Amino acid sequence: MIGQLGIAERMSRLLAIFVSIFGYRKQINSHNGSEQYLIETARLTIRGYRGFYSRNLRPASAKSLSSLMVGSHGPEENVHQAEATTSLPDWSGPNDPQNPPNWSLLSRSLHSLVPASLILAVALGSSVYIPGYLEVMQEFNVSSTVAILPFTTYVLGLSFGPVLGAPISETRGRKVVFLVCTPIYALFVVGCPKANNSAALVVLRFFAGMFGSPPVAVGGGTTADLSTPANRGVMLTFIALKTILAQRRKRAGVDAAPSGGPAAIKFLVMVTLTRPMHMLFVEPIVAALSIYVAFDFATVYSFFVAFPFVFAEVYNFTPEQSGLTFLSLVLGSCFGGAINILCDRVLYQRLLRKSQLDPTKQMVPEMRLYCTMIGSILAPIGLFWFAWTARSSIHWICPLIGGFLVAAGNVSISTGAIVYMIDSYESTLSASAFAANGILRYVVGACLPLSTLQMYNSLHVDWATSLLGFVALAMLPIPSVLYKWGHQLRLRSRYQTNKV
Repeated sequence: MIGQLGIAERMSRLLAIFVSIFGYRKQINSHNGSEQYLIETARLTIRGYRGFYSRNLRPASAKSLSSLMVGSHGPEENVHQAEATTSLPDWSGPNDPQNPPNWSLLSRSLHSLVPASLILAVALGSSVYIPGYLEVMQEFNVSSTVAILPFTTYVLGLSFGPVLGAPISETRGRKVVFLVCTPIYALFVVGCPKANNSAALVVLRFFAGMFGSPPVAVGGGTTADLSTPANRGVMLTFIALKTILAQRRKRAGVDAAPSGGPAAIKFLVMVTLTRPMHMLFVEPIVAALSIYVAFDFATVYSFFVAFPFVFAEVYNFTPEQSGLTFLSLVLGSCFGGAINILCDRVLYQRLLRKSQLDPTKQMVPEMRLYCTMIGSILAPIGLFWFAWTARSSIHWICPLIGGFLVAAGNVSISTGAIVYMIDSYESTLSASAFAANGILRYVVGACLPLSTLQMYNSLHVDWATSLLGFVALAMLPIPSVLYKWGHQLRLRSRYQTNKV
C-alpha cells in the first residue's frame, strides 16, 4: 500500500507539472477546480488510496486555495479565513465509498491497529518503569524521590504532545506526526537502558515521553475518523482502554494553515499553541473537565507508586507479587470500558433512534455524560474502599477491589469527558480543547506521584488515600452540573460550539 501511495503522489505531481507547462493553470483556476483539485482527483483515481494518507486529502476551491497560498490577504485575515474554510466538506456525500466510515469492517479494523499499537506502547512506557524504581535507587545510590523522577518526567513529556501534535494534525495531516515522532521516540526509549546515571535516565525518559505523545494525541482522532458520530463512543472506548486519550472527528475541508511566511508562523503561534491555553481559562466546559480528568489521572498515577509501597509494607509482598497487583487496575479499566459501551448501546443509541423517528427530539452532547456520571460515583467509592481495607488483618484482595473500582471510574470519566468535548466543539476547536485537557492532565499527573510516598509515610495508607477520596467526592457533581447546564454554557461560549 505504501508503494501505491508513493505512485499516486508522483503521478499527481506530474499531472500538476504537465498542466503548468502547457499554460492551462490559469484556466483551471478560473473554474471550481484549481491545481490542488487536479492533484486530489489524480490521487482518487489510483487504487490503494486509503489509510493515514487520507488525512492529507482535502479537496478545496480555487478561491480558498489562492487566498491562502498566494497571500492576497494580510496575516490576520489569512488566519481567520484559514479557520473559516475548514467548514467545507471532505467528501461528495455521506455514501462516498472513499469516506472512511464507509469502508469495510476489516479495513477499518486494520487501519485502527497501527495507532492503537502506538498508543499502547507509549502508555505502557509510563507505568512499566515503576516496578524497577527500587533497583534504580540501589544502582545509582539516590533517594526514592529522585528514583521516581524518570517516571514523572516521562509523564511531563507527554504533556507536550497534544499542544503540538493535535492541532498540527488538523492543519497538516496526521501522517507526518506518526512518521516523524515515532522513530525518535523509539531511539530515546532504546537509550534508557544505556543510561549510566540518574540524570541521563531523567533526560532520556523526558524526551521519550515528549516524542511519544504526539502519536498518542492524534491516534484517537485517526480511529474516530473511521466511525460515524453515532458509533464514536464505542470506537473511542477501545482507544481509551489503552491510554484514555482520543481526539476528534474531523469533518472539515482545506489545509487550514497558510503555506509559509509570516501568516504561517502567526497561524501556528496563535491557533495551535495559544488557543488551548486560552480555552483552559475562558471555557467553563474545558476547564471543568480538564481539572476533573487531571485529578483522575493523577490519582491513578499515584497508585502506580502507592501499590508497591502499600503491599510491601502491609502484606510483605515481594516486588514480583506487588507487580501482579496492577492486574486489578487492568481489569478495572476493562470494566470501565464495558460500562461505556453499555451506556452507548443501551442509553445513547436508544435515544438516537428516537430522535431519528421524531425530528423534534434532538440529540444533545450532554447525552455523552452518562458514563462520566457513573465513573464519578465509582472513583470515590474505590478510594475509600482501598483506604480502609488495606490492613494486615484484612485479606489483600479487598484493597485490590478498591483499586479495581478506581480504575473503572477513571476510564468512564475520561472517555465520557473526551467524547463530550468532541461533540460540543466544532471544526478544529475540539483538537485544541483536547490539547488543553492533555496539558493539565499530564502536568498534574507528573507532579502528584513525587509526593505520594511522603504522603503515605506521613498520613499512612488510610488517611492518605482518604484525602484523595475527599477531593474526588468534591468533584463528583461536575458531570451532573454539565449535564444540566452544559447547553447554556455552549450557547454562551465565545468559540464555535454545537448549539443543539
